[in-house]
Amino acid sequence: MEKGAFITYANNLTTGEEKYFNVPQDFSDFMQGTEPGQTVQFTYYTYSTETKDFSGPVVEDIVLDSNGSVGFLGVSSTISGISFITPDAMVQTGINPFYGKETLQECAMGVLSFISMPFKGFSPVPESVTWWYDSNTIPDELFWILIWTIYWIFWLDIVLGISNALPALPFDGGLLLVGTLDWIYEKAGVKEEKAREQYVGATANVISYSMLGILILVLIAVII
Repeated sequence: MEKGAFITYANNLTTGEEKYFNVPQDFSDFMQGTEPGQTVQFTYYTYSTETKDFSGPVVEDIVLDSNGSVGFLGVSSTISGISFITPDAMVQTGINPFYGKETLQECAMGVLSFISMPFKGFSPVPESVTWWYDSNTIPDELFWILIWTIYWIFWLDIVLGISNALPALPFDGGLLLVGTLDWIYEKAGVKEEKAREQYVGATANVISYSMLGILILVLIAVII
């Protein structure tokens, strides 16, 4: 394995465990689950600084050495300032948000990444289904402008619909939150309406600001 290679996938032929690598931690986690003497099939690409291009993939079976009770490959990993993904993995990720995900946290991030697909250059209409279009009916440029407009309206409706359901003012979910809090405080013994309004307002503001802060952080993480 050459220095600077991009390791994208590993298959432990001894245990059957498979793993796609998106970040260095994925590689470290995989290696922690191996044992000396196991045979692992690695898939990696090499990058030429002269041609500025990738070559591969290279598939190689390697028998792991020993690092105590853990398998040892003899390489160190870093993200090198870029992320790398194979075309097949990119397609599968676009089809299934849970592709390659194992933990609940990874599944949640997969859904957020799936929502952000429009920002990653994915076309809403694949070329394989454009054969039916008749350019004699509507000019080609106008037709695809309409398709993209409908697509973005659909995408924004989903995002706005989810946002509107959040328990935060001024969303509709925030109004439901206020009503729920008022009922809770009333059942808790706060019978005076003005006092209850103050408690409800203060609690609703704390929850609303917290939810809006989380929403902003999620949007930043998704877009970036």
